[in-house]
Amino acid sequence: MIHRGWIMFQETYQIEFPDVDFMGNVKADVLFSKMSIVATKDAYQEHLYTDEMRGHYGWIVAKQSLIFQKPIRLDDTLTIRTDSHHSHPVIFPRSYQLIVGDEVVARGYSIWTLIDLKNRRIIRPKSLGLIVPEKDKMKEEPTTLFESKDVAFDRCIPVVYSDLDTNGHMNNTRYIAHAFDLLDMDYIKEHLCTKIEINYKKEVHYGSHLNLYHVMHDDCFHVEGYVDDEIRFIIEMTMKKI
Repeated sequence: MIHRGWIMFQETYQIEFPDVDFMGNVKADVLFSKMSIVATKDAYQEHLYTDEMRGHYGWIVAKQSLIFQKPIRLDDTLTIRTDSHHSHPVIFPRSYQLIVGDEVVARGYSIWTLIDLKNRRIIRPKSLGLIVPEKDKMKEEPTTLFESKDVAFDRCIPVVYSDLDTNGHMNNTRYIAHAFDLLDMDYIKEHLCTKIEINYKKEVHYGSHLNLYHVMHDDCFHVEGYVDDEIRFIIEMTMKKI
C-alpha cells in the first residue's frame, strides 16, 4: 500500500512471522531492509533515480541510525515514512519515521551518496542531469563511528550466495544480522536494542571471509567487520535491560 503526501513518501507493511525473532520483536535487519526499499521508491518519485541509471549508477548509504521509542511486534501494521533533506554537493541526508497506529515508534536517519558503479567513484547528481529538490535541513544525523582498540575477535564468516544483493556484494543489512548473532541468547532475552548506528566503509565481496570483532562498554555493543586487515563496517547498538 503506497501513498504520496505533500511532505513524506510512505509505505505500509504488516509485520509477519519471517520478520520477527523468537520473542516476537521485529528484527533490526528487516527494518533497515524495508527502510532502504522505501528510500529507493521515494528516489524514483523525486526523479533522483531512473531505470536508465540501473546497473551504471547507484545511491549508496554511508551512515545510518535507527532510534526506537518502543519495540515493533508481530502483527503490527507498520508505516514507514521518509523524506530527503537539504543536501551538499555529494552528501544527501534522508530521515524516516516508523509508525504503528498513530504513534511514532522509531526514527531513522541516513546519509547517501551517488556513485558510478563501474569505477566506484562518487559523482554529483547534476552531472547526470538530475535535479535535487530544495528541502529543509535534517534535524539529526547519524554518528560517525571510530574503531576501538578494545575489540576482540569473535568469528570468521564466509560470504556466500544468500548474503548477496543485486550488486553482487554482501547486502549491508546482513552486517546488522551478524552483529546481533554475536550476542548471547540469554542477554537478548533480558535486553532491548534502543538505538543502532552503522557506518559503511567498503563493500564485502562474494568469497571473502568477514572477520567480526566486538566489545561491550556498559550498554553499548560495538562491532567491527574486517576483510583481511581492512575495515568494512562499524556498528554500535545501545542496549537497555528489560
